[in-house]
Amino acid sequence: MTKKPKVLLVSYLFAPNNVIGAFRPSKIAERLVKDGYDVDVFTYGYTDNDSLEIEDAGINKYLVDSVKKEQRKVSKVSSLNKKKDNILVYKIKRHYVTYLSSRKDKRFLDEFKRVYDSVLFKNDYDAVFTTFGPLCNLQAGLYVKKKNPEIKWICDFRDPIVVDFAPELYRPYFKYMQEIACKKADYIVTVSNGYLNRICKGRYEDKSFMIPNGYDLKDKPKSEIILDNSILKLTYVGALYLGKRDLSPIFKAIKELNDENKVDANKIVFEYAGTEFVTLKNQAEQYSVDSILNDNGVLSRKDCLKLQFSSHALILSTWNTKGEEGVFPGKFLEYMLIGKPIISVVDGDLPDSEVTAVVKEGKLGISYESSNSKKDFQTLKDYIHKLYIETVENNGFEFNPNSTVLERYNYDNIMKKIEKLI
Repeated sequence: MTKKPKVLLVSYLFAPNNVIGAFRPSKIAERLVKDGYDVDVFTYGYTDNDSLEIEDAGINKYLVDSVKKEQRKVSKVSSLNKKKDNILVYKIKRHYVTYLSSRKDKRFLDEFKRVYDSVLFKNDYDAVFTTFGPLCNLQAGLYVKKKNPEIKWICDFRDPIVVDFAPELYRPYFKYMQEIACKKADYIVTVSNGYLNRICKGRYEDKSFMIPNGYDLKDKPKSEIILDNSILKLTYVGALYLGKRDLSPIFKAIKELNDENKVDANKIVFEYAGTEFVTLKNQAEQYSVDSILNDNGVLSRKDCLKLQFSSHALILSTWNTKGEEGVFPGKFLEYMLIGKPIISVVDGDLPDSEVTAVVKEGKLGISYESSNSKKDFQTLKDYIHKLYIETVENNGFEFNPNSTVLERYNYDNIMKKIEKLI
């Protein structure tokens, strides 16, 4: 029997850290061990929200605790809410968050170098897998490749490094790091075609691949959850990026439907779980429907899934703009697992986003794009109205997604592509 490769996976975010960025590296490590690979993971590994569970028997973890102070500072500043009428404060805050993140990255990287030089280099790895962000993961990959040119480096981009909301002062450095990583890596992996185009710009075709995020069937609850069809429950879970993710069109649609006596807003509940309820409330208040909101705060992974499974429809938010094409939220894949209708809101000036294409192909619900708001807003209203009528008045909603499209994002199939690179 051929021995499977030995892999070093570097990811600042990792289970049990219950943030969306931890899902991909955690699931990859879990599946690699299950498939017979010898896997070491270098990670921060500390968080106040330890609820992402994986089968980690066989995963050798190297944990870093020297960045706790910097991580707390980043989390505290990042949790502040953007004031729409004070752009200067927002820009200053973004610079400060980036500065604090760079200090955190340096501490993490310094610790990685120390542990790699004293311990890990002896392990004779066949491959190193890094996933951006944060930047320190990528920097660790560069360090390993420099120390051992023969090792296979899979440089995974959950996000591009160069993004519009990054402070201009840092963008030249981010651009340089992205370029040098693409040049040095043996394989470049992105989670969407838009990201692949943005990062590689038509180059590196022989070593670049799009391998999306996915869902894991074992995360489904063991017992069936009974829905309350006396109300229409819509749910949004996760970050709003200080208002960059804007759900206002949904609130506008509900307001108009209520005013037209097509729905009773008192029979609609909008569930939220996360740290940015104030931002969401501000969006709903514009249309005087904030009374439908219910703030669940930060939930464990298990309770978060339970909330979504008990909902009638799930809300997705993203953007598609020039220079920021291909944004494909990890939450989208979790929604596929849950199997409920998806209402997607895509902000930005570019039409025909990848999210919209998958929603349509997969028959997963509807996708509103602000670039085509005149037509899409009516579609959004009609869909919410239909959901309301069939749920509240007819006691059920028929939902038949395209199983072929869903299987494309099953981790069983995604791992086949990743293991080919390792």
